Amino acid sequence: MKSGSNRRTLTYIGIFVVLGVFFTFTILAADDSERVSFEAESGTRSDGIPIVKDDATASNGAYVEFGEADSCVHDDGYVNPIVGTCVGIPSGTQLSAYSVGQNPSDANKVITLSTDNEVIDSKRIYGCININARNVTIKNSYIECYRSRDIQNNNNGFDGAISNLYENGINTRITNNEIVCKIKSSAPGTAPCDFGINGSDMIAQYNNIYGAVDGFGVFRNADFSYNYIHDLTIVYEEYRSDYGHADMFQLYSSGSGNAKIIGNYMLGKQYENGVLQGILVQAPSSVQPKPDIQIKNNRLEDVFASLRITCRDGASCAIERNIIDSRYKSSNWVIELTNAHSSSYSRCNYFDDGSFIQNSNMRNGSTNNSNC
Repeated sequence: MKSGSNRRTLTYIGIFVVLGVFFTFTILAADDSERVSFEAESGTRSDGIPIVKDDATASNGAYVEFGEADSCVHDDGYVNPIVGTCVGIPSGTQLSAYSVGQNPSDANKVITLSTDNEVIDSKRIYGCININARNVTIKNSYIECYRSRDIQNNNNGFDGAISNLYENGINTRITNNEIVCKIKSSAPGTAPCDFGINGSDMIAQYNNIYGAVDGFGVFRNADFSYNYIHDLTIVYEEYRSDYGHADMFQLYSSGSGNAKIIGNYMLGKQYENGVLQGILVQAPSSVQPKPDIQIKNNRLEDVFASLRITCRDGASCAIERNIIDSRYKSSNWVIELTNAHSSSYSRCNYFDDGSFIQNSNMRNGSTNNSNC
C-alpha cells in the first residue's frame, strides 16, 4: 500500500510539473511578437527555426530566438527565387496603368518623378524612370524599359530602368517589382538599359530583375537585398570593337557612404560572346573615407561558372557567407581582393556542394578565412 501511494504521489507531481511548464510557456509567449526567447551560451542556425542574434545582455553576446521560419529566405540567408511569392510582384496583385507610360510603345521614353513622398503601388509602367524627389516609393509594379545607348561614344547617362542619380533623389524605396530591360534592336550600337536599378540613397529589396546589361549600379548609401537577378544581356561595344561583360552588381563608390548586398539570388547563363560577372566593387583613390561594402549571404549560380566576387581599387569590402556555384571549383578567381582597403576581408564563403572555398580559388593571393 505504501508503494502504491508513493507512485500516486509521483504521478501527481509529474502532472503539476507538466501543467506548470505549459502555463509558463503560455505566459512568456503572450506578448505582441508571440515569440519565446532563451539566453544561450552559443547559438547555431539549424534548419531554419533557431536563429542566432546579437544581444549585448546575453552571455557571449548571443541569444537564440525561436520563431516561425521565413520560407522565402533559405537557411544560408539568400532569398528563394520564387516569382510571385518571394520576389517580384505578389501573386494576385491587380495592376493598373500609371498616369504616363501606358503603352508598350512608351518603353523608350523617360519618366521623371519630381514629387516628394510619391507612392507608386500596383502599376504597369512602360518607360525608364528617373527619380528627382525625396522619399519616393515604387512597389508591387511592372516596369518595362529600353533605351538606345550611345555605345560609339560610351555615353551611358541615366541608363537605368529606375535611376535616382539626381541630387534630390534621396531615400528611395523600390520593393517587390518586376523590372524588365528590353533590347530595341540587335544591331551593333544599341542595347537595353545599362542597369535594372541605378543610383544612391535607396533601398531595393525583393525585386525580379532581368534583361539589363548590369542588374544594379550602386554608388553610395544603398541597401540592395533579397533580389532575384537573372538573364542579363551582353552587347557588342563598338567603341572597343568587342563584346562587353555583364555584372549582376557593379559598385563604383563616388562618395563616402555604405552599401549592403545581402541575400540576393543571382542566376547566370552561358553566352556566345562576352563575359558574365557577379559582383564588382571599385572605389577611386580620391574617395575618403572608404565606404563600407557588405557582401553577405548571396547565392551565385551559373551554368557557365563565371560568376565571381571582386573587390579592388581601394574599396573596403566584407565578403562573408556567400554561396558560389561548385562548377567553378577549378577556377583561381572565385573571390578577389586586389588593392582593396586594408579593412577588407573574405571569410566563411562556400561552394554550393558544401565545400569550403580554398585559398587556391582566390585571385592574386587573396585568402578566405575559415574561422566562422
